Amino acid sequence: MSIQDNTAKILPFPMSRRAKPKTMVVGDVVRWIAQGRSIPPIDGIKVIPISALDQQSIAEMAPETILSPLIADTFDALDVAERLHDFGYLGRYCAISNTLPNRHAVIQEVNSHAPGVWFDILMVPA
Repeated sequence: MSIQDNTAKILPFPMSRRAKPKTMVVGDVVRWIAQGRSIPPIDGIKVIPISALDQQSIAEMAPETILSPLIADTFDALDVAERLHDFGYLGRYCAISNTLPNRHAVIQEVNSHAPGVWFDILMVPA
């Protein structure tokens, strides 16, 4: 009869590094820079003007989520959603807005122009 060693073996556990979520922010970058605002680099977030939103930028970054204002100086959420639809983007797109009287109606309108894009509105009280 042999006596077995009852001590647990500790094996090195490989540290898994989950990829950080990738978020693209479409904004009024030209105005922000003209106002002296800086856009600090943040890992996993890319800020671009609407003019840089193209199929190549989507393919290169492969964002999980795209954010923009609902209404900006030179574009609105419908412009962004239609572009994303044309590029075949099927990820999340969220517009940021002040409180709206009928958020659901705006979502329906955007969805009717960009089917397949998962659109929502994040309302931030003024």
